[in-house]
Amino acid sequence: MNDSLEAAKNCRHYAMCKIDFLGSGVCASGVERQYVSYFPEGRMDLYAALAEQKIPVTKGALDIADSCDLCGKCDYQCYFVTGMRPSRVMKALKTHIAEHLAAGGALEAPVEDRLLRQLREIVGDFWASNDRAIALTYSHDSCALAPARMPAYVVLPGSRAEVSAILKLLNGSGTSWVARANGSNVLGAHLDEGVVIDLNRMKEITFDEKNWCVTVGPGVAAFDLQREAVKRGYRVNVAEPAALVCGSMMSSGILSLFATAYGTSADNFVDAQFVAPDGSSFSLNDKDAPNLFCFSWSEQQTPGICTMLKVKLHPVTGDEKGVLVPFQGLEEALLFARECALRRIGLAVGVLGTEYISSFVAPTQKLAVETRNALEHKLGIGCMVLVIGDQYAIQSLTKMGRPVFDQRIFTALSLGLPSLRKAGWLDLITELSADAPFSYLTIEGFAELAEAALAPSAARIAQEVDPDLRAFFGAPG
Repeated sequence: MNDSLEAAKNCRHYAMCKIDFLGSGVCASGVERQYVSYFPEGRMDLYAALAEQKIPVTKGALDIADSCDLCGKCDYQCYFVTGMRPSRVMKALKTHIAEHLAAGGALEAPVEDRLLRQLREIVGDFWASNDRAIALTYSHDSCALAPARMPAYVVLPGSRAEVSAILKLLNGSGTSWVARANGSNVLGAHLDEGVVIDLNRMKEITFDEKNWCVTVGPGVAAFDLQREAVKRGYRVNVAEPAALVCGSMMSSGILSLFATAYGTSADNFVDAQFVAPDGSSFSLNDKDAPNLFCFSWSEQQTPGICTMLKVKLHPVTGDEKGVLVPFQGLEEALLFARECALRRIGLAVGVLGTEYISSFVAPTQKLAVETRNALEHKLGIGCMVLVIGDQYAIQSLTKMGRPVFDQRIFTALSLGLPSLRKAGWLDLITELSADAPFSYLTIEGFAELAEAALAPSAARIAQEVDPDLRAFFGAPG
């Protein structure tokens, strides 16, 4: 297996390449065309399928390859999250198709059948396709137990009226369908051999600050909504950054760190509008609407597609801070987290393992492994409890008597990771904690000592990444 194919098959499908979380921009062709295939994660799938001869080279495949301008934005995003370099796969995709054409290979042209023609009459010619290069990228998810299911069609509606018309058409023809958000589901729930309805074009966001709520369309990602809410001094309780808000909130109810204060399931929204499978519309506030969050052992039918969600806004105070409370073992950490929740201390409470913390702060896999080793074997940390709260919550937490990593120390650790792996000063910390675990955190002046030992800086941590990416991540030119 060549390096490009190996990289393509290792795509995590987090859809982080679809949101501008670094401020470096997003793939221009993806933003314009919206199909998964035109985003880096889709091109990774397409290259792997073509290289392994799972699908023919189609007209759509050529357009997908040609639409990539090799800008390299995907490298910044994917490297930051996974350490991968998608642009190398993008080049391999272009080369594969160019060599196919140079050898006299043909381009398969999909045939427009009656159902495709009817779908295009609803959404427009471009927004419905049966091209295998398009359909392939909707055929699987991250679930190891869910077999791939190649859809016959993919359609992207642009409005609630179009969703209704599509469902009426499919209901009348007896065609199976499934709605898809950003594909981060890990249960195979958005796979179907009939029609996949991709909701990414519907990105409306309307704020109602007077009533502390915001109305969003089904194509709005959690990061994009949170970014707009923060600009206005609010927070929304949403899932992972690339998850689409309507889909994740209606299917999983949102189980987040902020559930401590904001709740879960129906606590997070005021109302939701649905298009039922027969094309009719209803609101979850209707008297006869289904209860999406009631528990039942029996298999449930889909209520339809959520086309609008009115989400609660939570005002953010200017004195919020976060601290990490270290523990040697999980059981003790769980009991402490439960105690905080019981006493209503903090807006967000969660237990984080050392593997999660290390991979979150370290820019490379190598440094993450070294960081985890230092946390566990040098600092004696088994896990940490993250608590986010205002000044009064942090004061209450301090009175509980546990040593904490405050934001100053955490910043020093994060930007000083290359020095964290050095054993000398870590042995000194162990000696300082001879009386009680983590007691070094309570020593006056420890923050200054940590900063002197770690010499934290963005330029220093950026030296750990690939040389051609260092300038972007903060290393001096």
